[in-house]
Amino acid sequence: MATMIEKLPEWHVGRVNISGIAKETIREVGDDDLSGLAAEMAYHSILAIFPFLLFLAGLTSFIDTLFGVGNVTDQIVEKASHVMPQDATSLLRSFTQEVVNSQGTGAIIFGLAGAIWSASSAIGSAMKALNRAYDVKEDRGFVRRKTLLVGNRDRFQDEPIPHEFVRLQSGIRGIGGGSS
Repeated sequence: MATMIEKLPEWHVGRVNISGIAKETIREVGDDDLSGLAAEMAYHSILAIFPFLLFLAGLTSFIDTLFGVGNVTDQIVEKASHVMPQDATSLLRSFTQEVVNSQGTGAIIFGLAGAIWSASSAIGSAMKALNRAYDVKEDRGFVRRKTLLVGNRDRFQDEPIPHEFVRLQSGIRGIGGGSS
């Protein structure tokens, strides 16, 4: 791969070395394992869908019971059937019916906890990707990271990521030559 990168011809637009930028970008993508991090983020994002659906099924059961709104789950499954295959729709229908029949309190608790945990893992993957992209060493412990990811957003300003966005933004302004 490195020899292929070096064989790229020199290409300049004004004073900007386009081929140099392309070479450096290709090198950084490989060094930072960008495709692996993207796969990790996709995995955690997809993983968060299932506990969230469990939470929604429990919540609709709770709404049906508490407010007397009829067939919320049937309405949701009906809407989903327009975009899902028939086998998936029947599986979703049987799953939601089981949750509704069990009154759904456990589904709400476990679904919400699982969805928050899985979604925080997806955000953690994004943080790892940004740390690698900007060559920042992660020095926060597991508990501090999870607390930051799950809900302690007021401490986010103390973390290195926002400062890197400022650096990135000023770097982009410098490349474009504009002053804004």
